[in-house]
Amino acid sequence: MNDMNNRFYLVYQPIIKYIDREKHFINDYEVLLRSKQTHQFPVSEFDELISSEEKNAQFLTWYVQKIEEAMSVYPDLHLSLNFHPEQWHYEATLILLKQLSNFSRRIIIDSTEHSPHRCSTTHLTFNHAMTELNQMGYKVSFDDVSTGINSMSFLLKNIEYIYRIKFSIIHFKSLNPITLNLFIDSWAHFADDYH
Repeated sequence: MNDMNNRFYLVYQPIIKYIDREKHFINDYEVLLRSKQTHQFPVSEFDELISSEEKNAQFLTWYVQKIEEAMSVYPDLHLSLNFHPEQWHYEATLILLKQLSNFSRRIIIDSTEHSPHRCSTTHLTFNHAMTELNQMGYKVSFDDVSTGINSMSFLLKNIEYIYRIKFSIIHFKSLNPITLNLFIDSWAHFADDYH
């Protein structure tokens, strides 16, 4: 646990709920992992942390403790927790989220756009993990739609689990403003159609 405290910290980034161009507000805070050395997301270290059931469990034990502390100190805090699709293959992920389930009404689980690195038939399936999360009272969000595995076709296949989708313009900032607005509008219509 001390090793994790020496290597990492968490950042709470506001998530803006977009109604229209004039109407938006802070909906919750996305919890972001940062390296104490670089102050950025630790890509290679994180890949190592989720490379096995045991390492994932060690990391999530630290992570869940930090989330429990924040949720206990701030009773009105609503958080969005990122999970790499690789983590849905491990029993420890659901076991540790069950430990947090007293706060499930105030937590949204974000499934990120990254592709799983390893596949195994002995681990949990994505659908099983989503069903378990739902039974624990969590809402599920899909992060950075239109990038990575979080395509529109993937979302349509998993529509029953979706509480929210998140669109980041960072990936599309090179589009001209008219095209970008149309792209945002199409995702807003998608969200309205399936909300």
